[in-house]
Amino acid sequence: LVELKTLSQPAAAAPADPQIKAAFESGDYDQVINLYAQTGSTPGQVAAAETTFQYGQALLKNHQEAEARKVLAELLARMRSQKGQDELLLQLLQTAADLNFALESHDEARKQYEELVRLSIEKGANKEEWAGLQLAALQPGGAAPSEMKEYATLLRNYLAFSPKRDGYN
Repeated sequence: LVELKTLSQPAAAAPADPQIKAAFESGDYDQVINLYAQTGSTPGQVAAAETTFQYGQALLKNHQEAEARKVLAELLARMRSQKGQDELLLQLLQTAADLNFALESHDEARKQYEELVRLSIEKGANKEEWAGLQLAALQPGGAAPSEMKEYATLLRNYLAFSPKRDGYN
């Protein structure tokens, strides 16, 4: 009976994890991934959106794009139903759209950039310029297929860029 009650109640979001935040800010992405793996041990609790976003970004930094895409898509679905985290939602949308563009999932990227432009304008966040430029590149005939492939590689490397690791301290 206790299990049924637990299953029927929505999971409570935990507060942002200070250890994961510290590891992320110091560029220790392996540590972020390890710490996040340990957070799943508390039944009935979901990691804070900020913590999950940092985990998704750590996966990107470690070139684990497929796993990052899954994590960010799940977080995006969760955050669309929540209120009060507009800035994080806009960051998440941009990262997810960029990742989909980098992985050559152009239709999904286009939808996310369009949503980013719409939400940015609605919220007065002024984040629509990047999304607008990306949308222009995704328009049919916007760029040759070879250019799109090269740009996807560049974008994937940009998403994984880490100044500390890549020698730009």
